[in-house]
Amino acid sequence: MGGATHLALVRTGTGLSSARVPTPAVGPGDVLVRVGRVGVCGTDLQILNGTRPDTARVLGHEGIGWVEQVGPGGPPLAAGSHVVFNPVNPARPFEVLGHSFDGLWQEKAIIPAAVVVPADPDLPADLGPLVEPLGTAVYGHELACAAAGRPEGVAVVGGGPVGLLYAIHARAAGAKRVVLIHPSPTRLAWAVAAGIVGAADAVLADATGPPVGVDADVVYLCTPRAGAVAGLRTALAVVRDGGCVDLVAGLPDGASAPAAWAGVDPNEVRRRNVCGVTTGESSVAVRAGPGQTARITGHRGTAAAHLIAAMRVLASDPGAFRRLVTHVVPLGPDAAELVGRMSRGEPPADGGERVKVVIEIGAAG
Repeated sequence: MGGATHLALVRTGTGLSSARVPTPAVGPGDVLVRVGRVGVCGTDLQILNGTRPDTARVLGHEGIGWVEQVGPGGPPLAAGSHVVFNPVNPARPFEVLGHSFDGLWQEKAIIPAAVVVPADPDLPADLGPLVEPLGTAVYGHELACAAAGRPEGVAVVGGGPVGLLYAIHARAAGAKRVVLIHPSPTRLAWAVAAGIVGAADAVLADATGPPVGVDADVVYLCTPRAGAVAGLRTALAVVRDGGCVDLVAGLPDGASAPAAWAGVDPNEVRRRNVCGVTTGESSVAVRAGPGQTARITGHRGTAAAHLIAAMRVLASDPGAFRRLVTHVVPLGPDAAELVGRMSRGEPPADGGERVKVVIEIGAAG
C-alpha cells in the first residue's frame, strides 16, 4: 500500500477488523484530526449488527482529538488544538459522522468543518467521548422544559450509557426525584451502587404491567430502537397529566404510534428539532391515557452550544461521570473483538457490568 496509512477498525457487513487504511489528503473546508479517545455508542452497535442501514465503513462519532491540518477555507484552528465533534452536520442533517461518512474509530479522520467544535480547555481529555451523548441530554432537557416546565420529577426509561447520562444530568439540573426504569436487575444494582439513583428509584421494567408509584413531570425514552415501542408504552404510563415524553430513541421505521394519537408520527416530531433549530412546534400534545394528555418531543443532533454546555458540566464534576466508563481498550484487534462481541449481545467476559466502552487511540496532544 503506497503513501501514508493509519490504523482503523473497518466494518465489512457485520464483521469488524483492525486494518491499515490510506490517510486521505485534507480538502477545502475539512480538518484532518488525530483521534485521541472515542466512545462506543448503541447506534454504532446497531449499524454493525445490521439493525440500522447506515453506510460508513469506519464507525464512531463520540470522541476527542486534536487538529493536525486544516484545509483551504477551513476554520481558524491551530495545529495541536483539541476538538470534539457534533456528529450531525447542521447544514445537511442527514450527513452524520460515523453513519453516512467515515467516523472516529481510526487514528486519523477527515472531518467537515461544520461538525468540529473547539474543546473546553478545562475538559478532562478522558471524558471527551461523553461530550456528545451528554450534549443530547442538555438538548433534551431544554426541549422538555419548553414543553412542560422545569421538572421536579424525572423518569428515565432505559439504563444504557445514554439513559444513565440523562439521569445524572437531570439531577444536576435540579430534579428532586430521578427514577431509572430498566429490565436488568444487575444494571439497576450497578446504578444504585454508583450513586446515580437511590435504591427506591431503581425500578424494574416488568412485561406484566407498568411500574407503580412513578408519576414523572418528564420522561426520557432512552431505549435501543428495537425496544422503543415497549419503552414508549412505559413512558406514557408514568408521565403525569400535562407532562412531557422526550423521544431520545426513535421508533423503528414503520412502527405504529398509539391509535389515540390520531396520525401523529413520533419520528416526524423528532425531526422538527435538528441541531438546535426548530421547524414548527417543538412538541406535540397527545393522549397518554384515559383523560390524560402529555406532550412529546425529541431531536436529531445537537447544536455546538449544547456540546459547550456539556463540556462545562463534565469539567465541573468529572468524578460523577468517570464512573460510567467501565472499559477502556486500545485501538487494534482487541477493540475489534470486544466491539464485535458487544454488537452480538454477548455478555462481558469478566462477568461485570459493561457500561461505557472507550477506545483509546492516541495520547492527548
